[in-house]
Amino acid sequence: MSTEQAILMIITIFIVMLLLYIATRLITAQQDLEMNYFFRLLIVAITAVVVVPVLGTVGNAIGVPEISPVIAFIALLYTVKYIIVTEVGGVDDWQESVWITFFTLLFLYILSAGLNYLVDVRLTLL
Repeated sequence: MSTEQAILMIITIFIVMLLLYIATRLITAQQDLEMNYFFRLLIVAITAVVVVPVLGTVGNAIGVPEISPVIAFIALLYTVKYIIVTEVGGVDDWQESVWITFFTLLFLYILSAGLNYLVDVRLTLL
């Protein structure tokens, strides 16, 4: 991994953290950003940037590439559920987790498409 790739990955992790914070705030109205909550966002962002693409390649490895986004969504859903939503607390944890994951991935796809169109940079998230 070159220095430029490492810098881009770190920037991507912080962007994903911001998107997770926005999505969580939209769904659960969590406004406080304490250090414990900050580290939870960091863990989920690292999972989304590093681990989820690796899990997404499982579909390619078994010959069904269409299943890769589903595997990535489910992996991120469980990560959000057990790391972020349990901290925030709510009436329906699964519903909040699904919406936070959906909005985060939607924002990531929009960001990735925008970066690809404007400056020809591809984010390898999903």
